Amino acid sequence: MYVNSRARLAELLEERKGNRERIRQRINEFAAGLYGIEDFMSLVQKHFGSFRAEDICYGTLCRQVVSIMAEDVATYLACPLLGLRPLAMQFVRDVFIKDNPDKLRRIKLPWVSWSKKGNMVMRHERVVSETNEELQSKAFTHITTTGGETLLDYHGRLRRRVFGDSYDTGDVSAFWRDCMFSAARKPSGVYRLLPDGREEKVGWDRADPVRDDLRPAASWYYPLFCCLFLDGDWVLLETYEDLGNSAKGREIKQGFERWASILEQTVGYSPLVLQLPCDTKTMYYNRHLLDDGMSLPRCAKELAGEDNIPESFKKATDLVLNIGRTKLL
Repeated sequence: MYVNSRARLAELLEERKGNRERIRQRINEFAAGLYGIEDFMSLVQKHFGSFRAEDICYGTLCRQVVSIMAEDVATYLACPLLGLRPLAMQFVRDVFIKDNPDKLRRIKLPWVSWSKKGNMVMRHERVVSETNEELQSKAFTHITTTGGETLLDYHGRLRRRVFGDSYDTGDVSAFWRDCMFSAARKPSGVYRLLPDGREEKVGWDRADPVRDDLRPAASWYYPLFCCLFLDGDWVLLETYEDLGNSAKGREIKQGFERWASILEQTVGYSPLVLQLPCDTKTMYYNRHLLDDGMSLPRCAKELAGEDNIPESFKKATDLVLNIGRTKLL
């Protein structure tokens, strides 16, 4: 399921680059057979052409809103050592769900800092005034912080402060919409944005493709999502493990395994996935990152030479969280 070593990743990327055109042709055939989308790969090129190059493979972290969580920074550090360029891919047209831990930490940030004695200090900062219930099913594009900026601008500002312009960022919102409208076989239900920024699920026959802001459900676009990591241009950075062994976690993993198996049988390849740590601390924010501009180059040097990919991301996460502590000790 996961590629676990740098050597194996290099072999797989070399193989897929050598068969890239054949893989893309089979992806097109798969998308046409599944949903009646003609030339799916042309849609990929249309929306993400600037992140697809013959001599570059992108290590892609996919989140609704990207920021400077430990996992954001750890992937930024580890990817170059794996021969990858880091890419953060957002889905800003998605909505806030109060029971989703990742989405919750976009509005209530767990900031980590280190005391003079070297003890970790945790402070939670809620950056919006609305309650979780008031935010439920509200699009991230319509959420505003207490400071008056959009939630997207707030996290984007944090990223520029830490990464400058050296961490490529994209958004899949328009892509999924384009896939939906290009499909001969539409999803039976879609999510329509309401004037207050929330969304409702309606049947395709009730939607107005011209005036409505629509998005497909994850269950519809997920097989197409998996296709993005087949031809060697992108590698998915993710974990399908679940610390709590929840029913939702098992459902997500089983869904990925199902489509990976189907793609293996139809296209001849399964998605390339590098495993991120399954640990809540990957969703912490280290406040010292905002003040120590030389911390990231120092961390990168300490990661050099590690061949085990999961260990690389784990070590990178620990280094990120310990920024500020090492300076004091």
